[in-house]
Amino acid sequence: MSTPSSLTLEGKLRRDAGIVGLSWLGGIGGGRGVIGFGWDILVVTIWSIVVLLLALRSSLDGSETAYMVARMNSTS
Repeated sequence: MSTPSSLTLEGKLRRDAGIVGLSWLGGIGGGRGVIGFGWDILVVTIWSIVVLLLALRSSLDGSETAYMVARMNSTS
């Protein structure tokens, strides 16, 4: 299990690429203006749903989570 601090530069770039790309395409704060105001909310909502589904798909099941929590508690 990787923590945010243990990600490599490549991992951090992959993690942030979607939101950076959306910011760059948006029209607020110096973006390119490809995604117009109003549409940007829809695009960010769709992106958020994709991220949520990927997070749910890659999450640990309950027994694995309980094991990891117990393991962390025993080492601290």
